[in-house]
Amino acid sequence: MADPTFLRTFLAIYRSGSVTQAARSLHLTQPAISQHLKALETQVGRPLFVRHSRGVRATPAAHDLAQSIAPHVDALDAVLEGMRAGPEVPAGPVHLGGPVDFLATRIIPALAPLVARGARLLVHPGLAPELLDMLAAGELDLLLAMAHAPLSEIAFEPFFEEELTLVTPAHDNGGSIYADADPDTLAEGPFVAFTNDMPVVRRYFRESYGLELQKNPAVVVPDLRAVAAAVAAGAGISVLPRYLVESLADPRIVTVEPAAPVKPESVFLAYRSGKIHSPRVAAVRTLLTETAATWTRAF
Repeated sequence: MADPTFLRTFLAIYRSGSVTQAARSLHLTQPAISQHLKALETQVGRPLFVRHSRGVRATPAAHDLAQSIAPHVDALDAVLEGMRAGPEVPAGPVHLGGPVDFLATRIIPALAPLVARGARLLVHPGLAPELLDMLAAGELDLLLAMAHAPLSEIAFEPFFEEELTLVTPAHDNGGSIYADADPDTLAEGPFVAFTNDMPVVRRYFRESYGLELQKNPAVVVPDLRAVAAAVAAGAGISVLPRYLVESLADPRIVTVEPAAPVKPESVFLAYRSGKIHSPRVAAVRTLLTETAATWTRAF
């Protein structure tokens, strides 16, 4: 088992790209840093860095090791920092991105207790492509992502599984206006969707009813709360996360149980590989992970 001190030294070198910078940040001498690294490389059985004129370059083994251990070492450091500093969250902002509906309904309420402990949250709602670019550029610390993208510099941690449900407008006297509709009738819509290609709605109909939808949405709005509002107003039917429908508790929206099981949508907590090293960011990540464990269908 590797000495935790060696692992912290490794991460300091990995993140700074310099033995000198790592020694300065850890308040150690360069010979001590080099000794730690040599001992860890002996345990790993392969080199972790290649020296060059401006510092060191991480090897593939170093990238793999950093991605594997960084969350755990950072979480331990956050616990120790919290014990040293008391209940207060270390000063400084945490930049958090994600879909506006998920942030508003689940994430921001979950993080409210941290604000009372001194946390400062800068929330960036938006769509996946632009938010992933911001994360890769270092403009975000954490991102709630609805898909796993093939990006080597971004780590995607399984966070939550959201159960999907078909929703329809309600009759004035209660019950769905589509209560007696068969799947073929439901497949005619009209549909309200988050995007024009409505992949979630199409997948739901494919898995639940064995139908390939031919229709395009009548209403497209990139906010699931607005999708729900359109359904409640009678604009059409849609597929929404069950947690959102339950949180809205709108009597004008009726859920329809699937004919066959539908695979949940995965939500990931994304961050730059090896970059959850700030105690304040680790505090946000830890609270989100602990809270998600209490939600329905959490990992």
